[in-house]
Amino acid sequence: MLHQRDNNVEAMWQLFKSELEVKIDENVPIANNFNPKKESWTRPLDIIVRQKLSDKHHLWKSYRSTCDPTVFKQYKSVWNAVCKDI
Repeated sequence: MLHQRDNNVEAMWQLFKSELEVKIDENVPIANNFNPKKESWTRPLDIIVRQKLSDKHHLWKSYRSTCDPTVFKQYKSVWNAVCKDI
């Protein structure tokens, strides 16, 4: 591929670059357009589970703003229920 007697840096760089691009095209998979807001990604969960997730989020926000231990216990209870359902 590269010979030590070739002192042309530009030619060596172009050769390396072309080999790299060929290997990338051969071995790196092409990613598809992932959109987490698509209907198929938001609807696999049951509506009850989604409601529990929403409740968990609201309890966490409430706990973070108040640092109330009773709210944290409620949050942990909902968190455990969500983990059990999923």
